[in-house]
Amino acid sequence: MKILIVTVALALGLVCASSAQAVPADAAFVSPTHNLVCLYANQYGVGCKSLNNGRSAILRAYTGVVTFRGWVRAGNPWAARVIPYGRTATYGGTFKVRSSPAGLDVWSTLTGHGFHIDRARAWRF
Repeated sequence: MKILIVTVALALGLVCASSAQAVPADAAFVSPTHNLVCLYANQYGVGCKSLNNGRSAILRAYTGVVTFRGWVRAGNPWAARVIPYGRTATYGGTFKVRSSPAGLDVWSTLTGHGFHIDRARAWRF
């Protein structure tokens, strides 16, 4: 599981190859449909990807900057923690993730900035 998470972190650009480190096993999470695959990487941020179209978004830790990237590898979505619809999870004490049938909302409690991602698109707020 740690290899999967580090692979996802590297693919999302959350961890530099030279400083790759294992992150907690519960750091990888998905939507109930397993179409939205995400990773929390301590001190780096949260990145999510839609397996439907490859669209991804990354929220950087501390800065609240959201970036969007093209196609990235997401690893195995069936091995990650599912965040049920209607639930909000907290990662690292500073990131919140709300799951709904409309997609995932990810934001920083430090900056209030974040992003929404669903099967078709992603945008920052």
